[in-house]
Amino acid sequence: MTTSATGDLTLDVPPLRRDHKVHAWVAARGLSDLGDTVWLIALAWTAVHVAGPAQAGLLVGLGTLPRAALMLFGGVFADRWDNRRTVLLTNVARVVVLLAGVVLLSTVAGHTFAILAGVAVLFGVADALNNPAASTMARQMVRPDDIRPLMAVFQTVSRLARLAGAPIGGVLVAAFDVRVAMLIDAVSFALIGLVYALWMHPRFPRLLSTGTSWRRDLAGGLGYLRRTPAVRSLVVAISGLNLFVGPALAVGLALRVTHEHWGAHTLGVLEACVGAGAAVGAIGAARRNTARPALVGFVILVAQGVGIAALGFGDRVFVGVAALFVGVTAGAASTYISALFMLTVDETFLGRMGSVTSLVDDALMPVAMAGFGLLAGLTSVTTACVVAGAAMSVLCAWTARRIG
Repeated sequence: MTTSATGDLTLDVPPLRRDHKVHAWVAARGLSDLGDTVWLIALAWTAVHVAGPAQAGLLVGLGTLPRAALMLFGGVFADRWDNRRTVLLTNVARVVVLLAGVVLLSTVAGHTFAILAGVAVLFGVADALNNPAASTMARQMVRPDDIRPLMAVFQTVSRLARLAGAPIGGVLVAAFDVRVAMLIDAVSFALIGLVYALWMHPRFPRLLSTGTSWRRDLAGGLGYLRRTPAVRSLVVAISGLNLFVGPALAVGLALRVTHEHWGAHTLGVLEACVGAGAAVGAIGAARRNTARPALVGFVILVAQGVGIAALGFGDRVFVGVAALFVGVTAGAASTYISALFMLTVDETFLGRMGSVTSLVDDALMPVAMAGFGLLAGLTSVTTACVVAGAAMSVLCAWTARRIG
């Protein structure tokens, strides 16, 4: 389907507010995000206690390696094969991996680290195949006019699920152990798989790639990126956004709280401010349409750069307001830009373009985190926040000028 070729098909698709199948999809996605957060918190906690800080970091990061290695292939797969079946199969695989992990942890003593490492690696493989396919489903399920509100709903539900999942994961792993978290995550994947099996039958056709091999399809995707300036600018900008805001929120806030002796509870409050702000921003963007979503979205992110810089200044109240502002701008801009991406990229290349942005994020985020920490150590947290914020504003101003 293209944005201008829905024809009379839209007459049979209810608007988003009355689309109960999509509502079930959103709810299942939220439960899946909650389950993932519970699992990751439990994994990190368990890794620290069975292996120590250094190996814990390795264990938590293991899943990114197969995801990075296979993500482009996953994008090709998403553009060649039925995306619904791909999502169904990968969710079944995740359930099997988690249940097998629970059984092994219950029966094989003394190998907790190795078992969890195996689960993390297999999850990375499943993510590489699942995520590009899942990202194309919105274009086949809702009307073009409803894609932006749908992105806003996804953003809001995901943020709230992750906010709730972190404390739930901490409580469960402390009261029981990592196996309970794995069972909860398995149930969440089973539920979203059930929703796909029962209700997620694509309503709008999507042209698939007709290449003779995955290598040629991969080359074709890179060629499409080269010859389509608007898509190229969009992919470059989306790939770079998290590299500035991610380290400021993950590393910068933690360093500020530590240096100012504000207490660990303050970090939780600041993270909640970001999450709540993002939900508010997404809802606002869903309610307000614009004829120039690229310009609006990237101008909002120019302002977000100011908020990122502000994280390095002031007392805890000031930092809380800055965190809330960063969240609001992130939620609003992500809604506009993700919908724009969904509607701008040619349907035949949608999976591959999504995989490119994910791969860049996965590959460069560890470098960005380390670079932010190094800069903060050599200078100050304030300097690192200002540099990250300025870089964000410059990148987004450049993008707004090119594609706005």
